[in-house]
Amino acid sequence: MTTSQSVIVIGGGVVGASCAHYLQERGAKVTIVDQKSFGAACSHGNCGFVCPSHVLPLAEPGAIRSTMKAMFRPNSPFSIKPRLDVKLWMWLVNFARKCNEKDMLSGGHALAALLNSSMNEYEQLVKDGTVACEWQKKGLLYVYQDQQKLDAYEPTNQLLTEVFNEPAIKYSPEELAELEPALKPGMAGAWFYEHDAHIRPDKLMESWKQKLKSAGASILEGCHVQEIVRENGRAVRLQTSQG
Repeated sequence: MTTSQSVIVIGGGVVGASCAHYLQERGAKVTIVDQKSFGAACSHGNCGFVCPSHVLPLAEPGAIRSTMKAMFRPNSPFSIKPRLDVKLWMWLVNFARKCNEKDMLSGGHALAALLNSSMNEYEQLVKDGTVACEWQKKGLLYVYQDQQKLDAYEPTNQLLTEVFNEPAIKYSPEELAELEPALKPGMAGAWFYEHDAHIRPDKLMESWKQKLKSAGASILEGCHVQEIVRENGRAVRLQTSQG
């Protein structure tokens, strides 16, 4: 990477922003192109968790059965509109094939590398003042109303402890009430991952935007990429709605 090299980043979400940031550190002149607004959509409206405990992929043993049962509940967080869509059904078939222990652990090890490095990078970004995002490393609490479901999580916690070194602390109802008084009475208990963290996504993206711009980045919003022009097998320029 040379200081005169120009790089275009397509997408101004958290991935695009972080790519632009590290490219700038390497000396590149960066232009970010986003079809809507920088830091909007999913990078704005999410929980802001930075949590190495979320290491297991969605494709795990039993996922199809539990998902199918959930789809028939009116308040389910997940649904699929039945339709004749070959790509959708092929995706679902491939997802089902991955719902086994071997593939789950393989995916988990890949996710662990990403999650742990993300935690380290966020801590450094906050420490050196690159971003202001209300960083709080106060852990992540899984609260249960049902005792059976609370106890059923024990094998998962054992797996996370032994394979990924991500143990949780199990809290009784009394201990949980002391830890988090805002919860209503009658909870069965909780599992607490004390090393997880969370941020304010909106503040993260706004502060990163200002940091990128102050370092010389150009941010083109409302700019649709229409074509990537290639010469001799290499991308040489973009055709966009703005030229």
